[in-house]
Amino acid sequence: MKKINYEELIDQSMLNVVKQALKFASTSCSLEDNYFIYHFVQHFQV
Repeated sequence: MKKINYEELIDQSMLNVVKQALKFASTSCSLEDNYFIYHFVQHFQV
């Protein structure tokens, strides 16, 4: 039985969030009038 790779799931989820946000901004915002900025901060504890 395979184990769930949580790090890979998080990476894929964050990538999808960024893709969807950029897609939304490109279709819903006037790039001349608006700025679209995204910033993700991640802290991992070992």
